[in-house]
Amino acid sequence: MTGTSLLKIPNEISKFFLIKENQTLLVKGGPGTGKTTLALKILGVLTTPKCGIYYTTKITSEKIYGRYPWVKKLLPPQNIVDLTKTPQTLTTQAGGGA
Repeated sequence: MTGTSLLKIPNEISKFFLIKENQTLLVKGGPGTGKTTLALKILGVLTTPKCGIYYTTKITSEKIYGRYPWVKKLLPPQNIVDLTKTPQTLTTQAGGGA
């Protein structure tokens, strides 16, 4: 992936995803520490292109594509769940509600 080729997922995190049971990985850190980049890189390494789903609570999907252009090949717009929007907006975008 262009822009991410120098990034490597630490072995501890790679091994975590090999566990067969349901697991949750919480990534915590201050602004600008690389949480979003790490999450997107993990999606790129561990999923088939266009099959991963990314949930965003702080940055809009438009900004994700702007900051990480390589994500366009990885995640189509429908696979980025933008939770920065109100429930009404999400319902309308999904084709429900008025």
